[in-house]
Amino acid sequence: MCRYQCCFNGKGSSMFKKVLILGAVVLAGLFVAKKTHLCSYVSTVWNEVRQEARAQIPTRFELDRMRNEIGRMDNDIRDMVGPIAEHMADVSKLKKDIEKTRTGLTQQKAALQTLLSGVQKGEEFVVYGDTKLTPKRAQQQVESDFRNCKNLETHLATQEKLLTNKERALEATRDHLNKMIAQKREFELQLAELETAQEVLDAQTTGTSPIVDSGRATEIRATLERIQRLQEVARNKLALLNGGLTPEPVAPGNQNNTVNLDEVRNYLNPPAPNGNTRTARQ
Repeated sequence: MCRYQCCFNGKGSSMFKKVLILGAVVLAGLFVAKKTHLCSYVSTVWNEVRQEARAQIPTRFELDRMRNEIGRMDNDIRDMVGPIAEHMADVSKLKKDIEKTRTGLTQQKAALQTLLSGVQKGEEFVVYGDTKLTPKRAQQQVESDFRNCKNLETHLATQEKLLTNKERALEATRDHLNKMIAQKREFELQLAELETAQEVLDAQTTGTSPIVDSGRATEIRATLERIQRLQEVARNKLALLNGGLTPEPVAPGNQNNTVNLDEVRNYLNPPAPNGNTRTARQ
């Protein structure tokens, strides 16, 4: 009994009272805000203060500020030039690698065709480059070269897919850069027109009462154009991220399967629709 009574005596009782008072204050505040639309009043006052502060900014100062902001777009353009140049170099190197792979595949097929012909003739020794191979060794070499050809074809297809993705990403980035440059020029022309109009207004209002210019329409247009640019950048980012630049891994082939010579012959000399065969050299 004494232990439970201690919980409501001394510090424990004081803390409990503070919690009750704080809860009552919070509930009272919520009730007042709901019944008197306090949030709406605060929001309205804030909007009026913001508009009054904006109205006090001279139009000439805003024009100077916009000229400075437009000039800073040059830094954004320069920041994009470097990555685009590197991307172009990567695309160029990949094209050269693809050409090397394609040439190597052609040479490998030609060597395989010669080796296969020697094996099929049943010669005592089969000439393979500068080497003479026994029929058994030649058979093994045919199987090895055939697998190499198939692997080169898979590698070539992967390289070509990667090249397509890189070229699409490069095109999207360059298109975004061109749009940014065109937008900067448009802003410069629009600013020049506004500055000319402001000079006319300044000349007309000389010696008269100053005209209040809230700049609301100008601010709305600038805000809408800024939102439009942000959306354009977001779309370009999504296009780059969804480009799928990473190629899918190629599963290694089965190196232990024995290849049939007829399969190799059909690979090098696929039958024509009329039933005739054409050689790989043709």
